[in-house]
Amino acid sequence: MENYKINFNSFIERNPRHQKFRDNQIAKKIYNLLAAGENIYRMMVFSELEIPALAASISEIESIYGDQELFNLNHSFSKQTMGVMVKDILRTFGYDNIKSKDIPKGLSQYVNTAAVYKKLNQPSKKLKSSFKIVAAE
Repeated sequence: MENYKINFNSFIERNPRHQKFRDNQIAKKIYNLLAAGENIYRMMVFSELEIPALAASISEIESIYGDQELFNLNHSFSKQTMGVMVKDILRTFGYDNIKSKDIPKGLSQYVNTAAVYKKLNQPSKKLKSSFKIVAAE
């Protein structure tokens, strides 16, 4: 896992079942949103709280991409693909899927359940904190 790349093309290569989305720009944008450092951090925090990791970003995904057909969030396979994206991203940080659980009420109009993750393995990547405290204006 040392050369594990967190990017959409590598995700597609590692998950050939989701090959149909290879050229799908919305799927790529959703992957990139999930792979943003602050969202990875939020997924880790949600995981520690035993809340589905996807719940950390699903509201943002839906507000940006809910009203389009290219990667239809109502379609079961699109929802599965988002779940596999989360799994793909968190895996390199040592997290594994331990169970499925309902997304907290009010966070999603498309996704009902998603995976809860737990840090079970040695990570091959670490997330560096970039939170800076600055004076209030």
